[in-house]
Amino acid sequence: MVAIRRWATWQSFAATLLVTACGHDQGPPQNCGADCWTVQAPMPTPRSGFGIGSLNGILYTVGGALPSASPHSSERTVEAYDPATNHWSTKASMPTARSGALVADLNGLLYAVGGTPAGQVDPLPAGTVEVYDPASDSWTTKQPIPAPPFGAGVGVVNGILYVIGGIAPSSSGAMVTGTLRAYDPIANTWTTKAPMPTPRLTFAVGVVNGILYTVGGDAAGTVEAYDPLTNTWTTKQPMLTPRSGIDVGVVNGILYAAGGTTGNNSDGIPVIVNTFEAYDPATNTWTTRTPMITGRLDLGVGVADGVLYAIGGRPPSPADITGANEAYHP
Repeated sequence: MVAIRRWATWQSFAATLLVTACGHDQGPPQNCGADCWTVQAPMPTPRSGFGIGSLNGILYTVGGALPSASPHSSERTVEAYDPATNHWSTKASMPTARSGALVADLNGLLYAVGGTPAGQVDPLPAGTVEVYDPASDSWTTKQPIPAPPFGAGVGVVNGILYVIGGIAPSSSGAMVTGTLRAYDPIANTWTTKAPMPTPRLTFAVGVVNGILYTVGGDAAGTVEAYDPLTNTWTTKQPMLTPRSGIDVGVVNGILYAAGGTTGNNSDGIPVIVNTFEAYDPATNTWTTRTPMITGRLDLGVGVADGVLYAIGGRPPSPADITGANEAYHP
């Protein structure tokens, strides 16, 4: 707990520096200029490896792994952030405790797919799919995903949810795959589509103009694009900085890749970075943008009203997990 308090002190110092640079105090995101970051109210329950979704301008953080000293049972935690008021609130807990769940917003609901058990408590049913309705603050269960993966990516196009890659069980044991499965919420069924050319895990998925882009992961800076209309994949320009454990967000047709790790150091410890890069699908090019204030691995990225939020994750030090919430203004 001492380390966490020291982290909070450092974060407050960073916020003070940012206030000076941008000319306003901490609060709802304001226009600090282009390509800049502001510090916002931190997520109340520090977590990494959680899912994040955006509904009606509200960001929802779902499940995840907690600091090592915290009880695993709270991996059901769901918290909502309102950028307009810079305020967090607690919502109905996810029925099945887990981290690494894939979260996507679809038809005004949040879908939480798969994940891993909460330590040794409350084992996770295979392929669990649970759906959150913000209107009633309640959860329901849907058809589970076959051969559930871990470390996969998720995206939504035209009312269909796509789960891509990750580690999944097979006849010869668990293996990294490029498997692509599509979920139809109306039929409540899963179907298999053309696999991602490069099998990988711990990557991220962004959707621009009806195309799913798979970015980074253990396959370095690889970027591949899937067109649901033709059920085909194409290879795109790789990231400038190869990373895994990233998350991405899309603002005005530009895909932004935040944080992650560039690999392990000589002691086997992940090198966690604050790298922030932008991909323009129209020109198939990457550019470097202003780095995040806080480097993080296994963070969550959400977008509301044209502002990108980088929330939670594992910073390099001094805390093992943070609730940091930083807003990027393109």
